Amino acid sequence: MEIKKVEIWSFTKIMTIFSFIVGIIGIIFLGIIQKLLQNVPLDALQGAGVTPLTLTLPIIFGTLISYTISGFIFGLLIALIYNILAKYIGGIKIELKESKKK
Repeated sequence: MEIKKVEIWSFTKIMTIFSFIVGIIGIIFLGIIQKLLQNVPLDALQGAGVTPLTLTLPIIFGTLISYTISGFIFGLLIALIYNILAKYIGGIKIELKESKKK
C-alpha cells in the first residue's frame, strides 16, 4: 500500500492539536524547573549563565499560542510538501497485515 496524497486540512488539524499538547507539556516542565531553581541563590544562577524565569500568565499563553500557531503552519507546509514530493517520487509505502479476530 502507498500513501499517495495527504488530506491537507486533516493533517494540519492533527498537527495543531499535537503542538498545543506539546506546549502544555513544555509549560509543565518550565514550572518544574522554576520550582527547582527557587532555592538556588541568584548570584549562582547568574554565574552559571542562567536567567531566572518567572512563569506568568502572558508567558503561559504566549507559549501555548506560539506552539499552536507553529503546529498549524508546519502541519500545512508538511502536508503540501509531502503531496508535491509524492506526486513526483512516490509516496510512503506501508505494509498492512490483517489481524486475526478473536
